[in-house]
Amino acid sequence: MDRLGLALHYENIARLMQGTELVPGDIDTEEGLFREALTVCEAIGDRAGVAQSLFGLGLVS
Repeated sequence: MDRLGLALHYENIARLMQGTELVPGDIDTEEGLFREALTVCEAIGDRAGVAQSLFGLGLVS
């Protein structure tokens, strides 16, 4: 899920660079994916995944 969040984040950056406006839901979707990934990674003890998820949340905040 964190990879999906990152993919969406970079897609949104590409849209902005092309002059396309983002819909507010785009950022909410990114954040939701990172939060969901964080929850899963914490539950299974995946420290690298937790770090990636927190990094992603930092990108969208």
